[in-house]
Amino acid sequence: MVGHLRGIFSIIFKIITFNYYKKQLLRSIIEISFFSLPVVFLTSFFTGAVLTMQASSGLSFLSGPDTLSKIVVSAIVKELGPVLTGLMISGRIASALAAEISTMKVSDQIEALKTLQIDPNKLLVVPKVVASLISMPMLITISNFIAFLGSWTIAVFHLKYNSILYTYTMFDYLKAFDFNIGVLKAIVFGFIITYIGTYFGLNSDGSSAGVGKSTTLAVVVSSILILVFNYIITYSFF
Repeated sequence: MVGHLRGIFSIIFKIITFNYYKKQLLRSIIEISFFSLPVVFLTSFFTGAVLTMQASSGLSFLSGPDTLSKIVVSAIVKELGPVLTGLMISGRIASALAAEISTMKVSDQIEALKTLQIDPNKLLVVPKVVASLISMPMLITISNFIAFLGSWTIAVFHLKYNSILYTYTMFDYLKAFDFNIGVLKAIVFGFIITYIGTYFGLNSDGSSAGVGKSTTLAVVVSSILILVFNYIITYSFF
């Protein structure tokens, strides 16, 4: 436990002091943000659509654009947007990082870096973490608005609500406080995803079987931590 905390504080210190290889940062941002857009788009759109249908059905006695949009906006911005996006990115990025770094360990590339006096954390870990701290808030913001689009599509074309009225009520209920909670979750989730992915990669057992094991553990552990910290943050601001 002490070793884990020491590693986390070491990474945070390197981030604050800009003590990492910055050329790796741009590539990591593109990998985490740009190439994640398709899965974020599909997940968010259909989440907003399904949530709107279910909320409309369950609250049929209060059905209306005002009530429905309030429920949808609050659920998406504070909960579903950050959590589902975090889980999708975890499945894509944490697994990829664990597989890439554990493969490097199997082929002795990590030891070669140390022989060349190159800190693996500065090269492989910290740029990924910084990239996720930058990318995740952007992805969460995009996810929210794509989910709104999915909700709007169902509300207008399926439930036959007035397009302008439903759009107005959605953005009227979009509060800065709720949005900031989502951004805070995005930052925490981004750190979890990249730290856990790189941690299990660097600590794989150095065998080919260890690559698969570290990849699986990275996804499972990061997903569990996302759900746990989502509860902690929600409880703190409830």
